[in-house]
Amino acid sequence: MDSKKGQYFSFDAIIASVIFILAITSLLSYWNGTRNTFNLQNSDITKEAFRISDLIFTPGYPLPTPPDAYVSCAGQTQLGFAVSWNDQRLDSRKIDSCLQLTVDQINQLNQKLRTRFGVSIYVNNVRKAGRQVISPPINSPNIVVVHRVATVHEQNPVPEGHDYIANVDVYLYE
Repeated sequence: MDSKKGQYFSFDAIIASVIFILAITSLLSYWNGTRNTFNLQNSDITKEAFRISDLIFTPGYPLPTPPDAYVSCAGQTQLGFAVSWNDQRLDSRKIDSCLQLTVDQINQLNQKLRTRFGVSIYVNNVRKAGRQVISPPINSPNIVVVHRVATVHEQNPVPEGHDYIANVDVYLYE
């Protein structure tokens, strides 16, 4: 009787085991990253940052009368930069009026946005040098940034206006 010995660990079995371990490791790594992302998006400060970034694309309150006029940043009780409810472009006059806020008015920004967190908003023109809209000092380890791209309707100097692309960054901090 001749007995034949089988190979328990063939080269194919070793390669299959390595591929299986790599697949399990990458699946667990992906799952852990996805779970952490969902946990971050469910925090109060992140939800608030998205809410405020949406609020910027509203015309604010009170609404201007007549509709082609605008209410300055200091005159708004709820901050918004959009031209109107039907036109979601940001009004450059509202942005420019926010550049001229005093320190006390900047401190009232949280009340205008109805938030308990500190807020800093930047609108950076893609074509020209960037311009800073509202910037109280940020000194916090917990900062959430929401980046949006917007079209800004420029009223000055051309009466009929023209548009340009801008990056809108909303910083929320505790």
